[in-house]
Amino acid sequence: MRSMYFRLSGGVVLALTFLLSCSRPSGEDSVSAVGDSALHGRPNIVLISLDTLRPDRLGAYGYERNTSPAIDALARRGRVFDQAIAETPWTLPSHVSMLSGLSPAQHGVVKPSFRVPPSLAWTPEQLQRAGYKTIGLTDGGYVDRTHRFERGFDVFDETPAGIAPAVAEAKREIEAAGADPWFLFLHSYDVHCPYTPRAPYASMFQSTQSEPIETEGKCGKRFFNQTEMTPGQVQYVSDRYDGGVRQADDDLAEFLAELSQNPSTLVILTSDHGEELGEHGRIGHDKTLYNEALRIPLIVAGPGVERGRSSSPASLVDVSATILAAAGLPFPARNRGRDLRSEAWEGAGEELVSSLHWGRPMRSLFLDDHHLIEDRKSGRTELYDVDRDPMETKDLAASSPEEVARLRAILRAHEAREPRIPPDRIPSISPEDRKRLEALGYVL
Repeated sequence: MRSMYFRLSGGVVLALTFLLSCSRPSGEDSVSAVGDSALHGRPNIVLISLDTLRPDRLGAYGYERNTSPAIDALARRGRVFDQAIAETPWTLPSHVSMLSGLSPAQHGVVKPSFRVPPSLAWTPEQLQRAGYKTIGLTDGGYVDRTHRFERGFDVFDETPAGIAPAVAEAKREIEAAGADPWFLFLHSYDVHCPYTPRAPYASMFQSTQSEPIETEGKCGKRFFNQTEMTPGQVQYVSDRYDGGVRQADDDLAEFLAELSQNPSTLVILTSDHGEELGEHGRIGHDKTLYNEALRIPLIVAGPGVERGRSSSPASLVDVSATILAAAGLPFPARNRGRDLRSEAWEGAGEELVSSLHWGRPMRSLFLDDHHLIEDRKSGRTELYDVDRDPMETKDLAASSPEEVARLRAILRAHEAREPRIPPDRIPSISPEDRKRLEALGYVL
């Protein structure tokens, strides 16, 4: 699993986020509860980012538990990407990639004290200039004004505290948009630690092997990874995680159903990264580039989308590209994303690069069936066959030195040609922001 992913010149792909959008067919005078656009047939666009959501915990990706009936219904009417990878295993740089079309190495927002640079082409601003009403509703944390995520949004609220209040506010703002086209970005930490879904979701998937452990106010390395947890306690956290997925799904269900009634609505649903739930001895997504922390769900549904499944690599930079293409807007020069609505770009042999900059210099490369992980602090290199060994249990680095050397050379070549924007530093993190980030498991 890699912390960050970058698109390579040969077709490198990054992690994706879920986008949803709606448009009213031309000729209708009123605006529905989900708002339809009459601007030259341009679709309304909804981008949903469910922070920390693993694809293998969704029915659409083969999970046996009934965690995601609403998301599964969205998948059936759209396109599902089976090889979507996140740019990074943490929230800030992944969402910057999602809304800029640039890899973390390009945009440079790779530390908590960095924010979106003024010179960065920002997708919400492009939509705003094109006449879209832009609505940003987030759960804060790193996706906030401190890190300049409000740029280009007519409405930006970082206080919803969950999907349910965010959806209610979204509907009010969409109605207020009238006949204007609109873009909605909805971000939620409902699935994220501390794994405390409300009743009945907290116990909905509790298994017989589960051994209760207190999770309230506890996240990541500050607790779980400094505690000797029993297998039953790890199972308990995993079960509660699944409950959070179902809670998020149910809270989105009515809104997704309304969006599905309008065939001219574009919907993209994704996440910024995954989550380790004991697979490699850890809980969370800190300092890890393993598969479970980097794989993300990516579903695109709406006008121009070819239904089905895609095995071609995809990533977060593709989200920005897809939004701009759907709105009929040009890509900024540095945007390396591709329009996910069509199969035209699909192909094999594409490279996916990830990086973890904050706290630990780590790099990752996905190419064909192989995943190379380099920890440049410890000097350790790992190699996995993710097709035969998706949970990455057998390290092949020692037995495959030639393959390691080949992939390492590709990774170095990519890094050498990656242009960078100088970072823009935040003067200081406020005590309030620091408290919110620490509650999500981020130690600054």
